[in-house]
Amino acid sequence: MAEVARLYYVRELTQQQIAQRLGVSRFKVLRLLEQARAEGVVRFEIDEPVPVLDDLSRRLEERYGVTAVVVERDVARAAANLLPRLLQDSDVLGVAWGETLAAIAEQLPELDGDVPVVQICGAIEGLVAGTGPTELAARFASKTGGRFHPLEAPAVADERALRRAVRPTTAIFDEVSLALVGIGAHADAAGHMLVHVFDDEGRIVSAERSIALSVAQLRRTRVVAVAGGSTKHRAIVGALRTKLVDVLVTDAGCARFALA
Repeated sequence: MAEVARLYYVRELTQQQIAQRLGVSRFKVLRLLEQARAEGVVRFEIDEPVPVLDDLSRRLEERYGVTAVVVERDVARAAANLLPRLLQDSDVLGVAWGETLAAIAEQLPELDGDVPVVQICGAIEGLVAGTGPTELAARFASKTGGRFHPLEAPAVADERALRRAVRPTTAIFDEVSLALVGIGAHADAAGHMLVHVFDDEGRIVSAERSIALSVAQLRRTRVVAVAGGSTKHRAIVGALRTKLVDVLVTDAGCARFALA
């Protein structure tokens, strides 16, 4: 097993070359390689910037039909490392609000290119300084090098004049190809993404008219949701059941709760 593994992984010979060299069948070479991994003769170590709990990630992807899940202790750092790999030059990045997204912006490296950034929700009252949607979207734009499209309005409003005032930005909502959002706990439901409140089964229950990326628009884009901590257990399960989330970055505690 060790000889076959050395020739395959170190010398980089093909399975057919190894079979000819050792006078055995290619099938036996394949079986020995599998056995070497199973018995620990061959061990792999992946030098990732953020170690991922891959078994939990895979099980969540399979359970909820999510494109990708990253399970890691420091969710903001994991998301900051993931985002540059997700963004393409043709993308338009939509940014929500919250402390987790603020931590992502802090750790996100400056990116090559000029990906535009759109604020996808109006202002929210009572947020911690530095975590509001306008300032966060501006910070992300400074990292992506693209144009910043602010939305200087409250998240919930009915006034027609106000909607006309923000139309230059809301008109770009349909162009958003990747939306970065948090998942919030909600006192009267399971949780919310942006201003859209959902129950434990993932049904959208909010009836408020809002100045934010709509549920229909979220369904048409790639949604990267980042959240962790014991207070978010119920909210994350509900968010996964909405089928709005394409990529989830969370921690092991939330992952295990969602799989229970």
